[in-house]
Amino acid sequence: MAGKMKTYVSRPELVAAMTRAKMCTEEKKPAVFEMNEDQLNIRIADRLTDYQEEVKLQDPLPEPLKIGFDSKLVLETLKAFTCENIAMNFSGPKMPAVVEAEDSDMKAIVLPVMIREE
Repeated sequence: MAGKMKTYVSRPELVAAMTRAKMCTEEKKPAVFEMNEDQLNIRIADRLTDYQEEVKLQDPLPEPLKIGFDSKLVLETLKAFTCENIAMNFSGPKMPAVVEAEDSDMKAIVLPVMIREE
């Protein structure tokens, strides 16, 4: 990965997608974010389900990125914001993501988790 990447996403859309994904699994499994150009594919898989949903990114990323997060932590972080759109900053699959409000100085850091490659 060449450096920092930044994109914007609708916070309500991402909250709704993460809520649906979280409801589909009872186990504590990471949410895998696979981003390619202007698409964010959210996937949570456990013994019983393999849930996937796409959310549109407002700014295309220059290169693909696959990163895992604790789904509960992502959801709680997103709910702390009140703005319509958030900026998501990525430095790599093993580096924290920085979430920023579009309408204030509010920022949050979301630590990644290891994901098993299938």
